[in-house]
Amino acid sequence: MKRSLLILAAFALLSQEEAGACMDNSARGDYLSIPKAMFDIECRAILGDDEPWEFDWTGGSSSAERHDRTVEADLEEIALAVQDLPNADLIIRDYISMRTALKQHIAPWLAAVDIERRYPWVMEREKASNEARYPNRPEPFDMAPYEKTLARLPTEFRHYFLGAVAYHAGTWDRAIEEFLAVLQLPEGERQFRSTWAAFMLGRTYIHVDPTKAAEYFELTRSLAESGFRDSLDLSSASIGWQAHCELQAGEYLKAIHRYAESGPTASDSLRVVCRRILSADSVDPAIVNDALARKIVTVWLTALPREQKLAQKWLAALDQYRPDGVVDHADRLAWLSYQQGAMDVAERWLDHCNPQAPYGRWVRAKLLLRAGDFEEGTALLKALANDLPEDHKWRVQSPVHDYWWTATYARDEVRMDLGSLLTRREDYSGALEAYCSVPDYEAATYVAERLLTLDELVNYVESPPESLSPNRTDRFKPMDGGYGHPPHLKNLLARRLAREGRWDEAIHYFSEDTNLRRLATDVTKHLQIAHDAVIPAEERARSFFELGRIFREDGPQLFSPELVPDRPQGTTYIPESDSEQRNWDSQACYPRMNYYRYLAADYMWRAAELLPDNDVLTAQALYLGGTYLKARDPAAAQRFYKALVRRNPNLLIAQQADDLRWFPREFTDIVLYQPLPETHWYERKRNVATLVLACACAAACVWYLGRLLHSRQLVRHADS
Repeated sequence: MKRSLLILAAFALLSQEEAGACMDNSARGDYLSIPKAMFDIECRAILGDDEPWEFDWTGGSSSAERHDRTVEADLEEIALAVQDLPNADLIIRDYISMRTALKQHIAPWLAAVDIERRYPWVMEREKASNEARYPNRPEPFDMAPYEKTLARLPTEFRHYFLGAVAYHAGTWDRAIEEFLAVLQLPEGERQFRSTWAAFMLGRTYIHVDPTKAAEYFELTRSLAESGFRDSLDLSSASIGWQAHCELQAGEYLKAIHRYAESGPTASDSLRVVCRRILSADSVDPAIVNDALARKIVTVWLTALPREQKLAQKWLAALDQYRPDGVVDHADRLAWLSYQQGAMDVAERWLDHCNPQAPYGRWVRAKLLLRAGDFEEGTALLKALANDLPEDHKWRVQSPVHDYWWTATYARDEVRMDLGSLLTRREDYSGALEAYCSVPDYEAATYVAERLLTLDELVNYVESPPESLSPNRTDRFKPMDGGYGHPPHLKNLLARRLAREGRWDEAIHYFSEDTNLRRLATDVTKHLQIAHDAVIPAEERARSFFELGRIFREDGPQLFSPELVPDRPQGTTYIPESDSEQRNWDSQACYPRMNYYRYLAADYMWRAAELLPDNDVLTAQALYLGGTYLKARDPAAAQRFYKALVRRNPNLLIAQQADDLRWFPREFTDIVLYQPLPETHWYERKRNVATLVLACACAAACVWYLGRLLHSRQLVRHADS
């Protein structure tokens, strides 16, 4: 959705006296709403990540990938363990063969586990259609062919391998027996598999007695600290598994702290803990009073504003928490309260908030604006937009692209709110400055193209306001709004000037490193020639022809608007606000989509009007003008077709068009018949010679007749 629609939607929302109770991200587009948090990113920051930006959505490694790493580490360590034995090569070769056979045996089951974990509905369908292919556990691995191999192995490797075979088969008692056998060996004989065995005892007891699993996960970390080899970093993995045990036991506070101990990547697991906490009949007061748990649950809810029942339950539990003075993370509590429409609760938490906390100031500004205090609310938003550093690390969900993985800087969110507010307050230059500083390309384009008058935009570009970012030097660099790299404001201004016919001014705002400035110069030159009545008609026609060609080929870059015009041609509309009037007026010079085609066709028509019939350039102008419109507006192209046929009967292109009753695919300049030029009769030598001869013959005849009559008269006189 275009940002312009979001801004216009804000005006409709602001006309209402009361906003909705739950203002989630779906209502974004006005400055009274507040966005969602990004739980994974916020959680990483709480847990100590210095650069939280995006969640690792690869989903972690699969069961098959983890098993491959286990096999690799196992083979490396068996080589170290037996390297001094005389038959080391034989042991290693046989162990590789046995390990490979076990891997192939359990591979289908591992694949089924991954499918069930990621796509449970697919797994159910596959189970129903082919139970044998996806069993719950693999069949017991046949160890008979590998008895000699086991006998040659060091004791800790033999017991661990047998325990792993039992674990994969789901034989828990046998697995526990073998793993315990590893830990019962003397310390010198279990340097390689002590941590592995302790960790797998914890994994096995999860299926047997979860209360005992935690002690073996703790033992894993203790053994690693004591110097036993931990090639798979199982001491770190054991923290998360111990937290899992505590979660299943309902010890949610312990689980939160244990997951937090495992590091910033525990957000997925903490998401489960938060839902379990709020799905219980009542919220444990210990969780409310614990600073870390309070932060995690609050951030989780700010990322899910539509979970209103859970949020209200959490806010009710927090109502029993009455601290004194400043409370860490109180700005997030105010954020959540505002998000759920509990404005009085938001005010209460703001009293416990650090006055400089950015989110607290943000919520306070929104509360002021809701109360109608626009002056103070606007001033607070401007101050916050300036105070937030450019590399501020807190992120929130983007209001423009409503996808859960799209995040933006909180600084940018504040400036977008400020832009929406200043637009509502009819401070369009200030709004443009706010949107440019984000940068929010669509919103900035809407304001610059639809709301600012042309002279206001010229003033802004020549002397932009410095109220938001006095030290910015990249104001007119191309902005990246998520849809590529659009032209900067100077090019937008150049196109607006061009649409108004102010090409002399437009030239100076086109980028020097593009071809547009040269094209704009050519347009200016051709316009001067085409409209000069003193210049011969043929030269003017060629300028009109070039204008049509340039506008058709380069019109979108030269003067077309960035936003598609939404003004229907020939409609009447009565704007109800200043912004609506400006929006309507800005489209008057470009009334329809792809209007450059119509202008190009019009210039071709004017070129043809100045040229004689049966002229190749005349036919080409009419042909091109018609083809510019024939696909989009056949009715408008009809006059070009008729003129082409009527005015050029001696050209092949006209005859082809007449036969097709439409425009041919390609233009041809073949002349079929070229008549002699018309001349006056007295301009021809033959006519003059014939006239002289006729006159001489007539004179001779007159003389002869005169002589003849005279002779007859003499004879008659003599006779008398």
